[in-house]
Amino acid sequence: MWENQVGRSRAFCGIFLPEAQSTFRDALGDVSLETFLLANNDVRPSLIRTESDEVTYNLHILIRSNWNSRSSRRIASERSARCLACQIIGEYLGIQSPYRCRRRAARRALGSGAFGYFPTYSLGNSLRRPISSRKPARLGKSAGHVPPRRVHAAREWLRNEHHSQGRRYPAAELGRRVTGGPLSHDALMRHLRGKFAPLYDL
Repeated sequence: MWENQVGRSRAFCGIFLPEAQSTFRDALGDVSLETFLLANNDVRPSLIRTESDEVTYNLHILIRSNWNSRSSRRIASERSARCLACQIIGEYLGIQSPYRCRRRAARRALGSGAFGYFPTYSLGNSLRRPISSRKPARLGKSAGHVPPRRVHAAREWLRNEHHSQGRRYPAAELGRRVTGGPLSHDALMRHLRGKFAPLYDL
């Protein structure tokens, strides 16, 4: 929510750009808000999940979940794990993964034994829109807007109302309590269409 919905919103970019321009005059001095906003919401396939954009982020989760599911059934070696990772990345993102990147990814995944937790990232990504839309009006006029002076208050609200409830309820019940409805990707899809269709003239 902080990185994507708030940090990449028009409201936040409008607040942050003047400060960035005062620090990086040569690079940003004549950059318009529209250019800055588009640069912060650049949509393109990439190999690094933590550096991906809002639109392709969940594809990285699908890649990892698919890899976990398929590799757990038939991995015979690190080499076969790399080949499978390359195949799935190509299927979902349409790009090729360099050997070095595949080797590191395979070693991390195989060495840690951390299978099955990645889908929780998509769960949180889907919940962020309905959660933020329920915050009090004093903490921002819209789901993606948090006034600079209210950032700490918004964080405390999230801690008290949502973060502190973790593990008290099953996922479906927790989702219903924090969003007011059943778990669904609908709100996320509406947010993505509403935000990126105007940016890319779709």
